[in-house]
Amino acid sequence: MNRGLICKKTKEKIPLQSIKVNAEITGYTAQVAAVLGYKNEGSNPIEAVYIFPLDEQAAVCGFQATIDGRTIVAEIKEKEEARGDYDDAISSGHSAFLLEESDESSDIFQMNVGNLPPNESATLQLKFVTELEVDEENGTVQFVLPTVLNPRYTPVDQQPSISTEIPASSVAKPYSFEFQMNVKSGSAITEISSTSHKLCFQPDPSDNCHASVTLAESHTFRRDVEIQIKSEDPFVAHALVEPGLPRPSDAPEDKTRGLAISTEFLQKPVAMVNFVPAFKADDLTCGEFIFVVDRSGSMSGSRIKDAARTLQLFLKSLPDGCYFNIVGFGSSYKTLFSKSKTYNDETLKTATNHAAHLAADLGGTEILEPLRWVYSQSLIEGAPRQLFLLTDGEVGNTAQVISLVAENASTARVFSFGIGDGASTELIKGVARAGHGSAEFVRGQDKLQVKVIKTLKRALQPALTDVALSWALPDGWKLQEVQSKLPPVFKGERLIAYGVFKNLNNDSNAKGIGHATVKATLHEGREAKHIENTVKFVLLPSQENSLVLHRLAAKRFISSSQSALHKQDIIQLSKTASVASKFTSFIAVDSKSHKPVTGAMVRKVIPDSISQRINYSPPAMIDEDDWEKEEAQPKSPPQKSSSSMKSLKQKLMRRKAEAKPCAPRPPLPRRAQCFLPSPPPPPCEYQQSAPGASSDKLMTLVDLQKACGSWELTDALAACLNVSKDVLVNAKPQSTPDLGSDIWATVLVLVWLSGKFFNRKDEWEMIANKSKRWLKSSLPSGVDYGKLMGDAFHALEI
Repeated sequence: MNRGLICKKTKEKIPLQSIKVNAEITGYTAQVAAVLGYKNEGSNPIEAVYIFPLDEQAAVCGFQATIDGRTIVAEIKEKEEARGDYDDAISSGHSAFLLEESDESSDIFQMNVGNLPPNESATLQLKFVTELEVDEENGTVQFVLPTVLNPRYTPVDQQPSISTEIPASSVAKPYSFEFQMNVKSGSAITEISSTSHKLCFQPDPSDNCHASVTLAESHTFRRDVEIQIKSEDPFVAHALVEPGLPRPSDAPEDKTRGLAISTEFLQKPVAMVNFVPAFKADDLTCGEFIFVVDRSGSMSGSRIKDAARTLQLFLKSLPDGCYFNIVGFGSSYKTLFSKSKTYNDETLKTATNHAAHLAADLGGTEILEPLRWVYSQSLIEGAPRQLFLLTDGEVGNTAQVISLVAENASTARVFSFGIGDGASTELIKGVARAGHGSAEFVRGQDKLQVKVIKTLKRALQPALTDVALSWALPDGWKLQEVQSKLPPVFKGERLIAYGVFKNLNNDSNAKGIGHATVKATLHEGREAKHIENTVKFVLLPSQENSLVLHRLAAKRFISSSQSALHKQDIIQLSKTASVASKFTSFIAVDSKSHKPVTGAMVRKVIPDSISQRINYSPPAMIDEDDWEKEEAQPKSPPQKSSSSMKSLKQKLMRRKAEAKPCAPRPPLPRRAQCFLPSPPPPPCEYQQSAPGASSDKLMTLVDLQKACGSWELTDALAACLNVSKDVLVNAKPQSTPDLGSDIWATVLVLVWLSGKFFNRKDEWEMIANKSKRWLKSSLPSGVDYGKLMGDAFHALEI
C-alpha cells in the first residue's frame, strides 16, 4: 500500500510529486542531496508537513527552496526564532519553508511547506553528510538511505511521538523516486551489491576506484535503500584532510581558543583519522549475560520467531559456568529468573523451553523499567555484566533510556540490535555508545542469528580501553580537537576521530606534515598490554571544497555536547558550520511572494511513503506458572496518535489535521551491469513447525547439546545425522575402549556441522568452539584427535 496524504476537508491528493537522491561516496563518508518536488493541486493554499527519518549520525547541512523560478537559500537560526519567522511569513502571505530536527529524537526530521498557493509548484533541496558503517569482518562499507519511519510507542505519562502524526492512506498517484550514487574508494573496488534492490553499476574504465550506481527497479518504499561497497584494502589506517575555506580579507582576527565558539571554524583545516587496531586476546571464560528482548505487539510475526530462534542459539553458545537471565518487555516486563543463575543443564533446559514459546504478547514498547530492574540487581564478583538489547526501536522516550544506560556504564556493557527497517538509529546506536558496547541493525534479508552470535563473540573478548589520540603538528600549528574522550574499541572495529587545526600566524597558505597516534590498553587478567598506531597526514593551504569533513566534525561535537550547559556553543557552531541541531532550524522565506490567504489554509501531513502503522495488541496477562518471578507494571491501552504538531509555535494556532487513531562475486567487469539483490535464503522450515518443534536439523542439533558443550549418543541425535544409532555405536574406534559415548557423539556432530552446514558456520561456530574446549579437557590421554575426526568422517559417509 502507498502511504500518503489525504486532506481532512477536500480529500485532495498528496502534493509531493517526486524525490531525486544523489549520493557521493568518498571512502567512509557520504554526501547526499535529496530534491523534493511539490505541487499544490488544490483550490486553497496549503501547509504541508513532511516527516522523515535520517541516521542519528547524519549532519543536515543545507536547505533551499525554488518557487516560481526563484531560489531561496535557507539560513540557520535558533529554533524558536526560526519558528517565529515561519509563522510570521505565512500569516503575512509569504511562502515559507522550515526544516528542523525533531524535539524528541535526533533521527527524525520535519519539513514544513507553508502557504503554497493553489496550482503552484515548489522544489526543495535537502543536503546531509554522514559517516558510513563498515563491517569489521570483511571491510564492506554500508550505505543505508532510510525511507521507513515507524510510529514510536510512548509511555502514557509522556507526549505522544511525532511519528504518530503520520496518517496511513492510499493515494492514486504515489510520488516518484530516482537514485544516483557515485563511489570513490580508497582502493580498487571489488564488489558493489545490495540486499534491498537490483542495481545498475557502471565502473570507471580509467580508474578502478571509481564507479556509479543507479537502481535497476522501482523503489517501492517498503524498505530502506541498502548498498554494500567492498574494496581491496579496507582495513589500512589512514587520515583524510580537508583544507579550510579561504579567509575573507575583511574578516576580523579570530582570537578565540575554543572550537565551539569559533566563528572561523570553516576556515580551519580538519583531519578525519581512521584506525582499525589489530590485537589478539583470549576469550573471557566467565560473565553474566542478560538477554533483554522486545515482546511488544510490533515484534509479532517473523520478528518474534527470529528472536526466539536467535535466543536458542545465544543460550547454547554461552560458556559453561557463566551466569545468565532473560527479560521480556512490552508495556510490562517479566524475568525468567528472579536473579541471574548459573549456566548448567537444568537452567539451560528451562531457558530453551521458554525461548521455544516466546511470543509478542506484552503490548507497547517500554524499555526503561526493565533496564532499571536489570541495573538494580547485585553484581556477581568475577562475572562482568553484559546486556544484549533486542528491539525494533519504536519508542518515544529515547533520551531517558540512553541516559539510564550511561549512568550505569561502569557496571554493564550494552550491545543493542535494531530489528527491521525503521528502527531508531538514535536509540540503537545511542544505547550501545552509552553502554560501551556495539550496535547492529537487522534489515531485510539480514540474519538476526548471525549478528547476535557475532556480537556475543565480541562480548567475550576484552576491548581496548583508555583509548587516547595524540597529535604531532608542524611548527606554527595548534590543535583544537573535537572529541576529548574516545570509546572502547573491539577487535576489528573502526575508530574514527577528528582534529581541527589553527594556524597561529593566520597564514592561509601554510602547509606541513603531521602525525596522529592512537594509544590504548588491553587488559587480560592482571596483565596490561599497550597498543599503538600512527598515521601521517598533510595540512594543505586554504581552498574551496565540499566541507564534508568540517560538517561531520561539527556534528560529532554537537552530538557529544547536547546539554543545556553547552547550548550557546552548540548554537554558535551550528550556525557557523551550517549544521542543524536540536537548538537550531533552517528557515527560508520567499519575501517576494505576497499572496494573502483568502481561504482557510489546509494542513497536510506528508508521511514517509510507507511509514509502518503498528497495531499494538493489548498487554497479555502474565502467567505466573511460567515464571519464577513476575515484575508487572501498570498496563495501559495502546498509545493513540496525537493531533498536534509540537514543532509549530503555539502563538498562531492553525487548523490541525486529524490523526488516524551470499557467495562472493567476481571482480567488477569494465562495463555496465545490473546486479540482482543478494538472493534471499530459503525459508526456514522451523517457521512452519509447532512451538517447541523444529524440522531444521541444525537447530535440532543445537537443542540436543548439553550446557558443557557435549552431545549424548541418542536415537534423536542419530536421526539428525541420518545414520542409525547401532551403526554409529559400532563405528566407534575399538582401539580406544575407554572412549566415552559422549566424546564420540560430540566428534560426530562437529564433523557433521563442518560437512553439512559449512555455509551456516556463523551460526554454529561458537557452539562448536565450546564443544572443542570440552573435548580437549575430556579426551583420554594418548587419543589422536585428528584420527578420531577421520573415523567420524567415514562413519557418517560425508
